[in-house]
Amino acid sequence: METETSRKSSVTNLLQAVRRESGKSFNQIAEETGLTNVYVAQLLKRQAQLKPETAPKLRAALPELPDELIHEMMRPPIRSYDPNLIQEPTVYRLNEAVMHFGESIKEIINEEFGDGISRSTWFQDYNSSEVNPFPTWCRFYTRIILIVRVNSLELP
Repeated sequence: METETSRKSSVTNLLQAVRRESGKSFNQIAEETGLTNVYVAQLLKRQAQLKPETAPKLRAALPELPDELIHEMMRPPIRSYDPNLIQEPTVYRLNEAVMHFGESIKEIINEEFGDGISRSTWFQDYNSSEVNPFPTWCRFYTRIILIVRVNSLELP
């Protein structure tokens, strides 16, 4: 019997093969679909759920995507990661940045919005065409949905 983790791995491998065969980058697919490049990557890694209204856009960008994979992408994903992923240098540096600056970022969020917990985080890779002294740098924008805690004693 196939486990959910091995199923996810099999589906992810098939999705990545379709993308490679198309010759398109995540940025190209994002442009064609009106999605962000990170969301496209998440869809193709089964880290996000494909919504019915997005499916036709993705199919247009990747016409070789079979119906079975489209239907699989519409199932809620198993949000997990390989614990060894932290050894990948880029992932390690992203984690290091969040761990190093996280406390300060949290303080600013609390100051601006009050006590709360992050419900979700949205990332977008932004390759700017601005004049940049370090052309190999890439900029990431983060959007966090915050659930603000309300003290019940303060309610009318």
